Amino acid sequence: MSDTAQAASDAAAAPIVREFEHLPLPVPGVWTIDPGHSILEFDCRHMMLTRLRGWFASFSGAFHIAEIPEESWVEVTIDADSLQMPNPTATAAVKGEHYLEAEKFSTIHFRSTRVNHVEASLWQVAGDLTIKDCTREVILDASLEGVLPSPPMLGGLAKMAFEARTEFDRRDFGLDSNIPLPGGGWLVGNRVGLTLDVEANLA
Repeated sequence: MSDTAQAASDAAAAPIVREFEHLPLPVPGVWTIDPGHSILEFDCRHMMLTRLRGWFASFSGAFHIAEIPEESWVEVTIDADSLQMPNPTATAAVKGEHYLEAEKFSTIHFRSTRVNHVEASLWQVAGDLTIKDCTREVILDASLEGVLPSPPMLGGLAKMAFEARTEFDRRDFGLDSNIPLPGGGWLVGNRVGLTLDVEANLA
């Protein structure tokens, strides 16, 4: 058996799920976000009618799972210039001087400060979100979607999946540029949603 095959076999044999107070949870360790199987999206209102949506093509981070689940923490770093939207003009505007200023502030950062179990697979994760030079607390509603080994032919890695969402007022982060509409209201809504749908690998 090759070293690679042996490593995959050993990983598959090792336990990756434990029971904590009747909850199936991932084993303690560092679970690194797999960017190839993860997505980070945002949305906000456009012209008070539809939702303007986009995503970040480049981000990294890890879940640091502790023996006591509430002592776990997560950290995510986002490449601000990797923002993508269906409309190239809108993409350039959001990355530009009136919003993210991606050339000056190259990253967006989140670091959790506390984790609370709500019920079943639902968790609440509070932490500091930094956009440009502003840091504010946000609270994410998160769901543990499962923990499984990948097939041996794909490396046999231990995989964990999480979904999480938060909303915040963009003006709290200095993203306050807007254009009034002729009939009243504003071009861009102030409430921004962030949705993180990730797979993570046990290091």
